[in-house]
Amino acid sequence: AQRGILGQITSTSVVGNFGPEAKRSAISLMEQGLVHIIASDTHRSTGPRAPLLAEAMTEAAKTVGYDRAEAMVYSAPKAILDGEPVYLPDIANQSKGRGWRFWKRT
Repeated sequence: AQRGILGQITSTSVVGNFGPEAKRSAISLMEQGLVHIIASDTHRSTGPRAPLLAEAMTEAAKTVGYDRAEAMVYSAPKAILDGEPVYLPDIANQSKGRGWRFWKRT
């Protein structure tokens, strides 16, 4: 957001419905502060692309803290719709030493 770029991930990646690699990637991006919005890729209210926003917020809170996770689901999308700047609380559970590991192949 500081450079005018916002990152969004889908809730089903955060909860692991797209597999463990997608979940690890989502967590890594959140740890690095590159995610500003958790949204859904909903096509139906049930099934593999069900919204799961509450579940994703709970899972994200384990990584970034409750306040930031809640903001990524509620206040950040609302700010965008209202044409306002997006502000997120600091990451509460900042882990050390992961850095840009997401981008490195192992």
